[in-house]
Amino acid sequence: MTVTPATELREAVSVMRERRLGALPVVDAAGRVVGILTERDLLRALQTLLRERVVHPRPAAATATAGVYDPGIATVGDGDPWQN
Repeated sequence: MTVTPATELREAVSVMRERRLGALPVVDAAGRVVGILTERDLLRALQTLLRERVVHPRPAAATATAGVYDPGIATVGDGDPWQN
């Protein structure tokens, strides 16, 4: 399961709840990982919407994941060395 920067937050939250996931990889059009959307990111987005006094849920639900997820993700491939 992945999302794109254009995926609506409502859809991302739905997938995370249904699949019991705490995070989703965010991929670009080529399928490359560009970030990760976490529960913490969603809470920060909600806090921002509340701070801006968005009281009706529809505008929040239509917000996309772009600008919410953390693009600073480290990845490790099968052949990459690692240390304990």
